[in-house]
Amino acid sequence: MGTGFACLLVFAAKLGLFFLLVTLVNLRAGRGGDLERAAEAVTSDPYTLAAVQGVAFGGVLLFGLLLVARDMPVRQALRLRRPRVGHVLAAVVTGVALALALSELDNVLREFRPLTELELEGRVRLLGDPSVTHRIGLAIAIAVVAPLTEEALFRGLILGGLTSTRGPTRALVVTSVLFGLAHVSFGADLDWPTFVVTGAAGFYLGAIALASGSITPAILIHATHNAVALLHPSELRVEGLNVLDDRVHHLPPQLVAASIAALVLAALFFRSPAGVGFRS
Repeated sequence: MGTGFACLLVFAAKLGLFFLLVTLVNLRAGRGGDLERAAEAVTSDPYTLAAVQGVAFGGVLLFGLLLVARDMPVRQALRLRRPRVGHVLAAVVTGVALALALSELDNVLREFRPLTELELEGRVRLLGDPSVTHRIGLAIAIAVVAPLTEEALFRGLILGGLTSTRGPTRALVVTSVLFGLAHVSFGADLDWPTFVVTGAAGFYLGAIALASGSITPAILIHATHNAVALLHPSELRVEGLNVLDDRVHHLPPQLVAASIAALVLAALFFRSPAGVGFRS
């Protein structure tokens, strides 16, 4: 796989996501309806977001597999392996540590580029609803659909394909940049902290996938990382992690340091013989 083809896959995924969302917004608004309110409703409905991401990213993944890995079993092409219990536990701890470390990185960057009013309102609508129905949908969207589709596409198809043609280092850097770009909307006021944070997440997840020889730990880490967002402030308020307001909060330095240490230890674990011992 070449870099250009990898870029094309990511562009197609973003374009598909955008097209589906715009279509749903227009259908919801109807003729002469309020497009702004329709857009708010669509983008704050986790079930809709889960379905849209599944279709857009899943379709691009299928297209890529048919072009570059048609003669390979899907599990082999995506480097899927069944983990042992120890791997699952390690991935869960790593996912929590990654959520804490990246949250603080985002907090620091928000000192320079705060969330706009629209961005904050969007996050509150999506993450702030404490109802059971909404949170079940949110869990499906961010802790199931997103980790599976994104890891299969980025750390499975793209990273694996680029590694075979460009080498692991260049493949890791390119995939991380593409992962960051996939999570931002381009406009006059680019949300560059989100690009940096998601790019850093992509780099770490890619390094774990390369070290372990499988995307399975990356899926588990990604799912746990995203699941931390399900922790509602009404249950446990952690400033710097799940408090959404117009101020920038920070996590305790000791907690951040412990999280970084855990990430380093996890990387060493998944690189060790115990970490790469996946059953096919």
